[in-house]
Amino acid sequence: LLITVKKARRSAIRPILLAHPEFFGNEDREDDEGEDDSDYYVLAMFLYFEKMQGKKSFWYPYLRAASSDPSLAEWTESQLDELQDLTLKNEAKAN
Repeated sequence: LLITVKKARRSAIRPILLAHPEFFGNEDREDDEGEDDSDYYVLAMFLYFEKMQGKKSFWYPYLRAASSDPSLAEWTESQLDELQDLTLKNEAKAN
């Protein structure tokens, strides 16, 4: 069970994708080959749409579990080091 560009392009958001090829790429494209930024926009739109469906969405259990948004205060020291931003790191440690 995977969320793919192909599935997203064939979903209920298809009319939106077709109406805005400048953002979502060629309307005839339904494969997962040749990724570009439009693929990410398609997936983002799909996830947003499904999240807005709430419990009606088939993907609700997954989206609910994946929606945890840990704050910087919960990051480990090594994760904070990866930010490579001393000011942000210090602010996160202060909270």
